[in-house]
Amino acid sequence: MEESTSNSIFDLENPAMKNGILAGIGGAVLMMLCYLVSDKLVFTLGGWAGGILTIVLMVVAVKQYKKMIDFLDFGEGLKMSFLTYVVSSLIGSIFYYVLVNYIDPGLIEVQREISIKTTESFERFMSEEDFEQALENVENQNWNWTLGKALLNYAFSLIFGFIVALIISAVMKDRKPVQV
Repeated sequence: MEESTSNSIFDLENPAMKNGILAGIGGAVLMMLCYLVSDKLVFTLGGWAGGILTIVLMVVAVKQYKKMIDFLDFGEGLKMSFLTYVVSSLIGSIFYYVLVNYIDPGLIEVQREISIKTTESFERFMSEEDFEQALENVENQNWNWTLGKALLNYAFSLIFGFIVALIISAVMKDRKPVQV
C-alpha cells in the first residue's frame, strides 16, 4: 500500500504539518497563559510546557503517518518527526520574537534578571574569579532580541529537534520482517 496523502510535505493533511502547527500554536498559547499569570513563568514553565507538547505531537505525527502506510522505515519516521519540530519551533520562535519586541519589551529585563540569579546560584561551584567573570558576562551581555538572534536561536534549536527526532524514529520504526 502506498501513501494515501498528497505528494507535498507542506500539505496540511500531512501529519507532520498538522501536528507541527498544533504544537506551535499550542506552545504559544501556553506561553501566553504563563505570561498572563507571571512574566517569570514565560522563562520557566512556558518553555518546558511548549517543549513537552512538541515532543508529544512529534510522536503523534509519526503514529498517524504509520497508520497511512504499510511499513515505516527510519528515514520516513525521521522526516515526519523532524518536520513536526521544524514547524512547531518556527511558530514558537515567531511568537517569542513578537512577544519580547512588541507585546512586552520589558520581558528582556526579566530574562536578564533570571539569568543573573541562575548564575549566582552556581557561585559555590566556581572559584571566585570564575564566578565574577561569569556574572560580568551575563550582566554585560546584549539582551536585545533581534531578528538575527531569533534566527540563530531557531537554527540551534533545530539541532536539539533533530536529536529528538532521531530518537523517536529509532523507537517507532518498523522492524524489517525476516524473510525465510
